[in-house]
Amino acid sequence: TLSKVQVRMPEEVEELEQQRRMEAERLAQIVVTVNDYLAQRDAENNRPLFEFLG
Repeated sequence: TLSKVQVRMPEEVEELEQQRRMEAERLAQIVVTVNDYLAQRDAENNRPLFEFLG
């Protein structure tokens, strides 16, 4: 029904787009840690996947 249709004003859409971009930038950050224990653990946990992918 038409009563469920939502209409957003342009400034709201722009704000949402800005928030989406900021969130995407935050998620795009990569953290690298050099830790032998974690590297070994992750290698063992992911071994089936790595073998499957070749």
